Amino acid sequence: MQSPPGPRLDSAVLTAPPAAGPCQPARLAKHHNSHLPARLDWVGPDEVWFQRSSKAQPWRQLKALLGEELKPLVLKDQEAKQEFGGRRGSTAAEAALNRGRRAGEVPRANAPSTERRSQASPTDSRDADGRLTIAAQAAKFINAIKGGQCVLYSVGEEDSPSTVYLGTAWDHNNARPKPLGRPSKVRALLETVHWDTRGVPSCTCDRGRLYFNAPCVHKLALQALERPRQASHISLQKGPRMVEAPCRPGERVFGVYWNAASPSPQRTMVHFGASKQFPWYCEGRQSGCSKTADCSHILEVKRALQRPDGVHRVSGCLFLEAQLERALVSVHHGGNVVRVGAGGAAANGVPAGCADTHASDSNEAQGSPSEDAPQELEQYLLELVTGGHHEATCKGETCFCKQHPRLFGGVVTDVGACASGCCSSASASGKRARSEQVDGSAPAEGKPGVKRRRRVAMVLPMEAEGVQVEIPKLVRPVDSWDVHDPEVTLLRQPVRVSELVGRDFAELSAMECLSAPCPRAPPPCKTGWMGLWQSAHIYSLQWAQEVKVRIFCCACPEKHTIHFNGEALGLFAWTRGVIVTQASCQLLLRSIQESGSASNGFISACAEVRRQYKPSAVLLSEETWRKASLSFFRLCGRSILECCSICGLHPKVLLCDGIAGLACADGGRQKGGLAGTSAAAVRPFTAPSQDSAGFNVEKTIEAGVNYCATSLEGRGMKRRLVIQPELRALLARFSGHHLKDPGSGKPLAQKEYVELPIALERADVEVVAGFVADPADADADPILLHWRRRILREQVGQIRSKNEAVLELLDGIEREAMRENLRWPPRCPGKWSELLYGLGTPLSVSDDSNLIQHGRALAVVRKFLLGGAANGKDKATLAEHAPVLRRLLDHYGNVYPDFFMPALHHLYRLTLFGRGACGLGIGRAGWALSAIEGLDYCVRLARDFRTQENAPNAEQLKVFRFWEARANDLLPGVESLTPPAPQQYPLSQSELQLLRDRLGLEADGSEPHALPSDHPFCKEQRKLGCYPLPGWEQKRPLPQYKPFEDELGRSVDRREEHRCRSGLTVGEFDCEIAAKSSVKSAKRLQQHTKGGFLFCCPHRVVYGFHVMMRGESPRDPFTVLYTRLHQRNLPNFLIYDNSCKLQAYCMRREPIFLADVRFLVDRFHFQRTDAEAHKCGPGFNPDYYDAVRFVNTSAVESCNSFLVRFKTLAWYSSLNAFIVILANVVSGRNSKLRRVDDPKLRIAGRVDLWTPAVRAALLNRW
Repeated sequence: MQSPPGPRLDSAVLTAPPAAGPCQPARLAKHHNSHLPARLDWVGPDEVWFQRSSKAQPWRQLKALLGEELKPLVLKDQEAKQEFGGRRGSTAAEAALNRGRRAGEVPRANAPSTERRSQASPTDSRDADGRLTIAAQAAKFINAIKGGQCVLYSVGEEDSPSTVYLGTAWDHNNARPKPLGRPSKVRALLETVHWDTRGVPSCTCDRGRLYFNAPCVHKLALQALERPRQASHISLQKGPRMVEAPCRPGERVFGVYWNAASPSPQRTMVHFGASKQFPWYCEGRQSGCSKTADCSHILEVKRALQRPDGVHRVSGCLFLEAQLERALVSVHHGGNVVRVGAGGAAANGVPAGCADTHASDSNEAQGSPSEDAPQELEQYLLELVTGGHHEATCKGETCFCKQHPRLFGGVVTDVGACASGCCSSASASGKRARSEQVDGSAPAEGKPGVKRRRRVAMVLPMEAEGVQVEIPKLVRPVDSWDVHDPEVTLLRQPVRVSELVGRDFAELSAMECLSAPCPRAPPPCKTGWMGLWQSAHIYSLQWAQEVKVRIFCCACPEKHTIHFNGEALGLFAWTRGVIVTQASCQLLLRSIQESGSASNGFISACAEVRRQYKPSAVLLSEETWRKASLSFFRLCGRSILECCSICGLHPKVLLCDGIAGLACADGGRQKGGLAGTSAAAVRPFTAPSQDSAGFNVEKTIEAGVNYCATSLEGRGMKRRLVIQPELRALLARFSGHHLKDPGSGKPLAQKEYVELPIALERADVEVVAGFVADPADADADPILLHWRRRILREQVGQIRSKNEAVLELLDGIEREAMRENLRWPPRCPGKWSELLYGLGTPLSVSDDSNLIQHGRALAVVRKFLLGGAANGKDKATLAEHAPVLRRLLDHYGNVYPDFFMPALHHLYRLTLFGRGACGLGIGRAGWALSAIEGLDYCVRLARDFRTQENAPNAEQLKVFRFWEARANDLLPGVESLTPPAPQQYPLSQSELQLLRDRLGLEADGSEPHALPSDHPFCKEQRKLGCYPLPGWEQKRPLPQYKPFEDELGRSVDRREEHRCRSGLTVGEFDCEIAAKSSVKSAKRLQQHTKGGFLFCCPHRVVYGFHVMMRGESPRDPFTVLYTRLHQRNLPNFLIYDNSCKLQAYCMRREPIFLADVRFLVDRFHFQRTDAEAHKCGPGFNPDYYDAVRFVNTSAVESCNSFLVRFKTLAWYSSLNAFIVILANVVSGRNSKLRRVDDPKLRIAGRVDLWTPAVRAALLNRW
């Protein structure tokens, strides 16, 4: 192609050979001094695209490039870059993440073929969007170890199978290491990675702590470099207490093993830099260390630096070249999966998947992030990550725009459908949509958890308020996925509904389009309808417009009226003369969400600005704005339509807490509010459900029949091994587990230690041995006193048998202690201190069944009692569900010592029946008692075998095998609380119904359905609660448990609702703390007792809340767990700051239903040493459970810090208004939450689109 005549021009010409086909490469001809790329695939004639007159002149574009021409060029450019440099350009999603722009501006590149991916190197395998997979990043990490850019320093015990490493931090989002240094965007401190006691890789990086077995670079590298193994907590706590890692000149980095009350091997990193103002930085400041003064970790480093031997320095590569090469191959073939006991672990006794029980719901298929995933899931994941929304499209005949053809379709309404031609919502054929007929109703579509009744043409009084009753289509941010934004084609210059302003509504008014739906039935007075055009104002926060609106009213004095409905145009009709835009209402809601206060200030500011620029502006008063917006919010409903994209609908780890102070107890002097006189008459959320006649639903509870008691009072088996409180106190003090506690930390005097075995051996258990201080000499030994306590005769044998077992245990511990140190009285060995303290915890919170609790742990203990030894699977089970027993087992290998077996047998029995297996027989002993009979007989035979001189003969072994087989046949069902097969033990119909009732099932064994919202049982929870997610609806009534609850559900024994240590209720404790405070605002809040209670997941997504009309108590979480969740949807771990009391509360009411929920105290409250510290056993310490090592147990506190901003709003708002507003702001907060490992990624997603495949894709791809 020739250049046009004239001056000499430089031109860039796109040429193609005449025979160029679709598969032949074309070339870009370079004329004269063109410097454009030489290689480009192009099919078509030669064209001049760019031209310039000389080298000094800029290029001038002659051809406009269209989108269809750019797309192949962009794709070829990406391929050329990848072939040349091994890297590719960003996809649309990556560009949106990096620039914050809307995804979809540049089409995404096609996914690489399967053949191409299979040929990729281990360090360059990518997913469908071109990102490096986590496995590829792990391979890159291993290559970096070879090259020296990354390191793994060993800080564990030398020559121990329990290895602990400090590894280079890794940026999973950019697939690159973060050099060692003070934490910033480009630098980070070292991460701790190791094998935990379950045989699962554990890492402290943010990506590895997202979920159970979440893959990260460090975990995949660890399992590629080493064979899977189970660590021992003994070796995990050994190794250098402090190490120093090499760093840049001028900086020093230390790893400190000093984690109070935590058995974790994690090293807390401390950085020292050249900064004059803040030279020291401790990693622990994110979890409680001081930010203004030197914390304990920094002080420990300073002390170590002053010692002569200094600090141990780590250095060098720990792995051979061949080992790193094998690791690369292992990562390439293993993929993004964190293997749990797979491969080499089988040789160590760890079965595949033994610790992956929480990774997916038992009723949900675990998804996989393959390239064959549905397109809808792929699109949802992309938009979930980028935070943008796709452009919703019309849904066809069911779409709302089809019901308004005149507005959105330019269709002239058929006059035959309506004599006056006024029906703006009639279809083109003249037939009216069913959802818009008078008195018609239809449920909302596509909104799970929200039941909506649409009454568009409802008849109301003429002067009514809140006259628009159609549920808005755009309620939450996630609704924009389904609701499109059509153009109003009736306008001269069509604009979308979201862009309508005053002049557009004036034009629609002039065309008489603002009309109420035509009536299709006569008015209630039977007089007939009249159409009236009246003046009204449409208000926005930025403008106001007077319009003509038609309503229909009757001729009778009552003025029955059909009002204007502006839902299709984004309007909300408050009265017949006041119409507001829905966007303004949503803007007011966001102002409340961000400020935590009422929107009056924002409304006033908008009005002042409008009045400044237009003094004659028509303004709506603040009071009317408040009423109109509140009516709009009430119409939207109490909806939380988001769930955590990682945890799903039913998190396996659930956190809950109450927030006090949302209302003031002296609210009688206030104008309403949660504490006002009107709210005082409302029954609390935790009140027992009432039937239609107003009578409480009652359930009579009897100790020994419905549950196992803990105190000396009552009948039946007790959930304590040592029942006498004075002996428990001596055991707790002998353990030495809480040395800093002024009560249980005081060592035993010689006289007290001598009396302890005497009291345990005493046959007369009614004799009480107590010690009192010597009044003459406070430093002298205490004085021993004896008195008698009356005990039920049926309890005497149980107490005597348990005391004998504990006596044998103490005798064996004493022998071990004397072998270690010949001092008197002996000190309790450290390996037994946790168990003995658990058996001696104070009376108010003691529950010895907590040491085992779970059904799987019971099966392992049964194996020990029958003479078996623990394998890898058994140890992993104990580590997950009974860590105190697992830590003790690590000291003895695979079996416990013989002197512990009698006490372990009693622990098994009290746990089995404490889980609710008591009272299951009707007219006979029952299934559980028949099952335990075989185990009891085997334990007695085994004890005889150990004590007799000769080995057991064949007849004795035959008897033992018979009872052993019977125990192993029946007890697994009792341990898991599943009905036995008829051939094992036939249950009568009454017994089967009793078991099903305790399991929360219907009489036929099915799960109960959600109760209708208008059911009498739902009255209190409907008014005060907001749990709208699917599966969280109320399913059961809340009973009044007699005889230990009053008519409002309050405990007759107030100690049930006290805190663990202080002995006060939550409200009383808050009042006491506020009274001691010197802050004026705290003193003013000391009477605040009412507030809110909420549930959230470890990623801070709120799942629901309710308003507390009285002080916080364990009944608040119990009410939600029992009445709203199926047993299969209960969390595996519930974290609450008063969990010790909550567990005792639950085990006294519904022990079977909540048997497998492990109640834990959050780390912050458990490790405190002040008046709020916990004196319950170590079984409530979350640091003992490797399964929840990843959980931020204080996540709920961030939710509280958000809700506490609404104290003033709650004080002055009415009850209904506050709940409506709070539900909306909580939903908005959920939508804005970001992931901890990458702030650019959102954590909450649409509940109606969530599946386990979403979690799998997010954990493995982003």
